[in-house]
Amino acid sequence: MLTGCANNNPAPKTLEERLHDAYLNVIEEDENDLKSLVNLTKEDNRVTWNASNDKVLLFTLHRYPSSYPEGEEITFSWGESWLCSVKEYENWYKDNKSNIKDILLRTKQLLEMSDESKNTYISSMWFNPQDVSRPAYITDPTKPMQLSFPAGVTDEYKAWFNSQYYYSYDVCELTRQLNYRASWLCID
Repeated sequence: MLTGCANNNPAPKTLEERLHDAYLNVIEEDENDLKSLVNLTKEDNRVTWNASNDKVLLFTLHRYPSSYPEGEEITFSWGESWLCSVKEYENWYKDNKSNIKDILLRTKQLLEMSDESKNTYISSMWFNPQDVSRPAYITDPTKPMQLSFPAGVTDEYKAWFNSQYYYSYDVCELTRQLNYRASWLCID
């Protein structure tokens, strides 16, 4: 006869395991469980508009402080920048601040960055919504998301979009489709 006892106190999961688990959790969820994406419209209360109501406030987490010099207009010459709504982030922080032990790590988790990412600087910038492209099936950030490419999407964009799957993370199909942010904090 073989006997044994269950391990009631398993070793804590590594950050990499937590990220992997978050992606698996997304696979198991159905579309009704996903939060809606921020749409850069005046109707979306998760968006901050400037005084003239023509630009929205977005932020990025990045590595070099000189990339986004304060008070200067910049031209993106080094490629894409991944941006998020400042108001959405602020609202999330207000709702969760009492449980946050490491705000930089938690921000990386929310943005699906590895804990080993060297990005430590946050910069916010004003953008005309027409100059922003969403890396998802529906690239127009003023339109609601859908689960497939609309008619007229170029093969070049489809190839770029699909390459992000391999370049960024080994993530599930649903994450890519909805541009869903898998938060990988392990909640006990």
